[in-house]
Amino acid sequence: MFTVFRDLEKANEVFYGLEEPNVYAWSAIIAAHASLGCSEHAIAMYSVMKSSGFEPDGHVFVAVLQACASLKSLSDGILIHDDIVEAGISSSVHVNNTLIDMYVKCGSFGDASVLFNKMPERDIVTWNAMIGGFSGTGDVQGAFYIFRSMSQEKFQPDPVSCICCLSACSNSAAGERGKELHAYIIAHGFDRDAQVVLALIDMYIACGYLDDVRAMFDKEEKDVMTIEFISSAYFLHGHYEEVIELLENVQREGIRCTAKTFINSLRACASLEDIDKGWVIHSNIVECGLELDKYICNTLVDFYGKCGKLDDAKAVFDRLQFQDVVSWSALISALVAHEDFMDGLDVFREMEENGIKPNEVTFTCALKACSGLAGIGDGLKHGRWIHNLVVGEGFEQNTIIGGSLVDMYTKCGDLEGASVVFLKLLDQDVVIWSAMISGYAQNGLGQEALQFFKEMQRMDIEPTPYTITAVLKACSAVSALGQGRQIHMHAVHKGLEFENIVGSALIDMYARCGSLEDACSVFDGLQSPDIVCWGTMITSFAQHNDYESAVRCFQDMEKHGHFPNAVIFTCLLTACCHANRVQEGCQHFRSIREHYGLLPTSEHYCSMVELLGHGCFFDEAEDLIESIPFESNIVGWISLLASCRRHGYLELGKRCFQHAVRISPGYSTEYRLMESLYDDAGLSDYADQIEELRISANAWKKPAKAFIEIDNNVHGFIVGDKTHPHNHDIYTKVDELSNKIKNVGDDLPKMEPAREKENTRNPMIHSEKLAIAFGLISTPEGSTIRVSKNLRVCSDCHSAAKAISKVERRDIIITDAYQIHHFHDGECSCVNSW
Repeated sequence: MFTVFRDLEKANEVFYGLEEPNVYAWSAIIAAHASLGCSEHAIAMYSVMKSSGFEPDGHVFVAVLQACASLKSLSDGILIHDDIVEAGISSSVHVNNTLIDMYVKCGSFGDASVLFNKMPERDIVTWNAMIGGFSGTGDVQGAFYIFRSMSQEKFQPDPVSCICCLSACSNSAAGERGKELHAYIIAHGFDRDAQVVLALIDMYIACGYLDDVRAMFDKEEKDVMTIEFISSAYFLHGHYEEVIELLENVQREGIRCTAKTFINSLRACASLEDIDKGWVIHSNIVECGLELDKYICNTLVDFYGKCGKLDDAKAVFDRLQFQDVVSWSALISALVAHEDFMDGLDVFREMEENGIKPNEVTFTCALKACSGLAGIGDGLKHGRWIHNLVVGEGFEQNTIIGGSLVDMYTKCGDLEGASVVFLKLLDQDVVIWSAMISGYAQNGLGQEALQFFKEMQRMDIEPTPYTITAVLKACSAVSALGQGRQIHMHAVHKGLEFENIVGSALIDMYARCGSLEDACSVFDGLQSPDIVCWGTMITSFAQHNDYESAVRCFQDMEKHGHFPNAVIFTCLLTACCHANRVQEGCQHFRSIREHYGLLPTSEHYCSMVELLGHGCFFDEAEDLIESIPFESNIVGWISLLASCRRHGYLELGKRCFQHAVRISPGYSTEYRLMESLYDDAGLSDYADQIEELRISANAWKKPAKAFIEIDNNVHGFIVGDKTHPHNHDIYTKVDELSNKIKNVGDDLPKMEPAREKENTRNPMIHSEKLAIAFGLISTPEGSTIRVSKNLRVCSDCHSAAKAISKVERRDIIITDAYQIHHFHDGECSCVNSW
């Protein structure tokens, strides 16, 4: 009785009040825990029952197996199966049916099939469990084979059999099988079963046979349940226009819609960002007197937020009579989605002050806001505060929140904090591992990211497309082409190479490792590349200073029906910058608004500033940056300062530096560039003053690192590195190279000797020189040297790489933070425009 009333506490009181509980009492309490979601306790109580000397019966076994299925605990299920055999009740049809269900839900369909074939007696539940198992694994052929085999065993399929089989037909390739089954259903009169009809509708929607759905809907009686079901199925399978059309049709027929149908329609409008139709639906909701429905109001907040109408979202939120955690979470999510990070955190704090306990969604949104503030605010400080709340509310072991914490700490640069969260999580699933790999890669620690991936593989955790993408980014960061190829093969083996997210990462990895041919090959092999893949390919051409190919790729993208977005134009303008195509860049910039009807973003303006600076149009660049309609255009001033350093424009450089420091004194880039500009002008005293200013502003200088992959192992170097095991041979090679270049003549740039003095104005051997030297002594003659640099390569190392490629007759590829330099026979692909 207490179980029926879901009062487990009272049920436990009764059970533990028994002086001598018998097997029936044990069976009842284990079943109570299993049915009320306390599956771990059910399994634990089963162990206690056995240790107390009681022999479980069939009812106990059924209850505890259901608990195993709920937890997907195959190991416990196998042990209980052994107990069933030992108890001598392995011939029980009911127990065996539950065993099959447990194996299927735990993903061990092989064990389920073996048990099925051994069963001396089967009933309709047995057959349906097997059909459901095949359907769950996507094996359409297997599901229909069992369905047909039933009649041979003198079992007539029932409506449940049909529903299980229909669930296997969830794509267009299996749609014809579904139509055949529809004919069988009509012939046997199952089309009068409401659940079968709904399963048919769901099958047709999943297969994209929308005309068949409409035909069935027109034929069936339009009751509320059917309308809600079709609306939900349309939404679930991404047919958002059909969700809205369904609502419009039933309203025209005078059928009163339910809150559920309105909610689905609003969610569809949110997915399409169709504010106009959403407004109409909102007015319909008011007409139906449902404007105060809590669930509808929460959905309206979400809808207006996703459509960028934050004032409307707040207005709906304020009208709510009772603002629950879902309402607050929807508002916070809307603010964070539109990068109003501080407002989102303010609302989160207000929710806390109103005594509303945050849930998983609220914490995730708030942590995302902290991630968004990384580098531009106190993201880490707010993140640590929220982390304390997570611990206080008992969510420390929640894997989704754990993933958000890892993401927040890594984006804020606190890898130690991320590691602490990671190590404390009991369930380190693939999402958490992927977040750690991505975090290390984002922070320039590609070596560590690759080690994490290897450890993840050692623990037999199956990577997802997101994981593959994260580890490919790590390969890109350290030019680990060999390991990148291995991961590519792994993706092929797992059938992930056609996933656009993986394809885009592969294109980027190959391009950044200097193999543009492989990048093009991956792109050509994609079945239907999305706009992200096209953008990655355009960027790849841009990084390799191939403007013509970038433009051709842009044109091909349009021919394939993809309308360019803001990111695509950023990629195209980047190609113009690298190739110093000022006129073409201006044309592309004008076309953003005039031809495509888009508003230029701050990234577009900053790209134009950089392009004009490259072309020595300094007055025009300064005028443009002062007219940028965005606040805090520090990137533009730093880009222009970099151009001033390149071309020696001291006075303009000083103005750029003053603007950049005023906007954000904590950045180190402007100090480094201004210091170099003074150095190049021979004003070392002023350069020293800039360094003192940087130190007093506490502007952290990112240490320069270079990486090279040798025999699938990545080796990292810093300036003046003396820690490498082959340190002596590396520095000997640097001296040898310096002498070689010196003896060739004056037609090549000179290299500083290895024993240069270490001081602030004359640094020790740069990291990329050490990496190149190590590559030369570790690879066969004639092979290409591939080096990755986490910052932009300096002029000294650029000159040295050109000279080394000539005297050593080696191709050298250096991928820096800006572009890819391919050195061949004393020349660089960038044509000195970096």
